[in-house]
Amino acid sequence: IRSEPSMPMAGLETETVGPIAERGSNRRPELLQSLGLPQETTLVLATMGGIRTEMDMANWPGIDGVHYLVPDLILQPRADISALSSARMSFTDLLCSVDALLTKPGYGSFTEAACNRTPVLYAERRNWPEHGYLCRWLEHQIPCRAISRQQLSQGDFDADLIWLLQQPVGPDAPPSGLEKAVTAIESYLKIK
Repeated sequence: IRSEPSMPMAGLETETVGPIAERGSNRRPELLQSLGLPQETTLVLATMGGIRTEMDMANWPGIDGVHYLVPDLILQPRADISALSSARMSFTDLLCSVDALLTKPGYGSFTEAACNRTPVLYAERRNWPEHGYLCRWLEHQIPCRAISRQQLSQGDFDADLIWLLQQPVGPDAPPSGLEKAVTAIESYLKIK
């Protein structure tokens, strides 16, 4: 079973299904209240997924009205940055409640952002085999834009983030592949 997005698997017999991702609940008012921020604040969730990545936020752009949520381990003292733990909600609800995700290409980050209709600004990961496949898929799902690792570390992404935040997000999420995957597994195991 090959869930979207994925790289070709030549030589294997596969059945392609839609993305498998958790959908969250939009709890934006609660999130803003827990952070002590005004309702008009733009929230950017900044995390590199399951792989610990050093992010030097000292150079990140201070954009009027934008507030970053970052993992606790890399928190740096700034008025426009808060720790993820201060939000007190699941990651998927957070993702569904923010205005954008700043991340690296990864299956979980991209599929959950697409399924929860959250635009993505991502730091390229060109030496990773799935990079191109994931990025091309995401481009067809939600507004997204690539930045270089150098732009991320130097904080030279304000124009890209502002552009991303101005893009309309359509209501249609990609269809879930979970039911089709379960059906395929049941068929393979001759269940039912």
